[in-house]
Amino acid sequence: MSVRSQVLPAIAALLSLVLFAVSANIVFASLVRVSGTFGIAPEYLATVSAVQFAGFFASSLAGGFAADLVGKRRVLQCGCGLVTTGGMIWAFAPAAWVVFVGGWVMGMGGGILEAISSALLTDLYPRRRKLVMNLSQVAYCGGAVSGPALMGWLLPLGISWRWFFGATAFGAAILFVLYEASSVSRCEANGPPSRDSGWGGVWGLTVALAAPCIVIFLYVFAEMGTATFMTLYLQDILQAPERWAIGSLSIFWAMMIIGRLVCAFLPEHHAYEWVIAFLMVLAGCAALCQVWVVAWPLSVVLFATSGLAFAGTWPLIISMVAMRHSTRSGAAVGVTVAAGSVGCIAAPAVISPLFASGHASLMFAVAAGALFVGGALVLLCPFLHTRFRVCEEAIDDEAD
Repeated sequence: MSVRSQVLPAIAALLSLVLFAVSANIVFASLVRVSGTFGIAPEYLATVSAVQFAGFFASSLAGGFAADLVGKRRVLQCGCGLVTTGGMIWAFAPAAWVVFVGGWVMGMGGGILEAISSALLTDLYPRRRKLVMNLSQVAYCGGAVSGPALMGWLLPLGISWRWFFGATAFGAAILFVLYEASSVSRCEANGPPSRDSGWGGVWGLTVALAAPCIVIFLYVFAEMGTATFMTLYLQDILQAPERWAIGSLSIFWAMMIIGRLVCAFLPEHHAYEWVIAFLMVLAGCAALCQVWVVAWPLSVVLFATSGLAFAGTWPLIISMVAMRHSTRSGAAVGVTVAAGSVGCIAAPAVISPLFASGHASLMFAVAAGALFVGGALVLLCPFLHTRFRVCEEAIDDEAD
């Protein structure tokens, strides 16, 4: 198989995840500087993240169906164009309200890059889905760490925050060209319309994805809540030194990278459900232990354990969905990723009131409950998938 037909699209897909991670995380890293530029409170500007994830949800959902109709490469190029446009809006924004527009547009581009590049990788390497999906999330972690780290180094030296969004836009334009250079045949939709393309197929796909979507929502809810409030909990509640409170986030992400590298080499034939259930239960146990911990060093160890347990959950769920719906991988992965993004929006809304009411430790009980429910539900996925495929075939037979 030629480089243009497999390796080049795979490189482009991995770079898409790096770019998405950068585009999402430089928003958080620049909030103080941007609020100073426009003379508004950082708390107000922070709501741009909700706008960005709303755009992410919409595009990952719609982009998945579009990718199965017109081809993944064209949809990914559309995502690159949206990130370029959103980044330039940020870079030249004359007023605060304009960055909200930029956040929405860039979020839409990010949703496409995250969902469709993941689906593309599973198409390119159908026998190594666990490997490529875990490596793709390692790439994401690299972008999530490198973007803010570079800003933390250069912003104090006088570099304007606008340059980082301009650079992100330029990177998306380069990625557009890289996709254009990739072979069409391996990047397009998976083939001619099949049974899955009828109304019965749409209904069957939607219902069959219900369980995986709930599972990934519960997982993202727990992970987002943990990562968002970890530093605040350690510093304000457990009185940990600031360097350890901030450093715990680096430890958390480092353990995520290690865990994803380990999960990348799981046997491809091994059942997805049991591994996902084990990881979610392990993460749930680590979260539940936090409720009774009063010493910050032990809390840091538990956060590290959570990062290790969280590591393989997302890529394994996406791999499982892509395997079961290989003829409609774009739509299946798009719907699943969209469901996960709702967890990013829900976690702060649920957990912030617990901090405000003085019951911060209860957030770990909530996270543990979500993980335990998700771990139990994922074991039902094979049964539900088989059940709804039978229903789908019956609907199509009636239509015929």
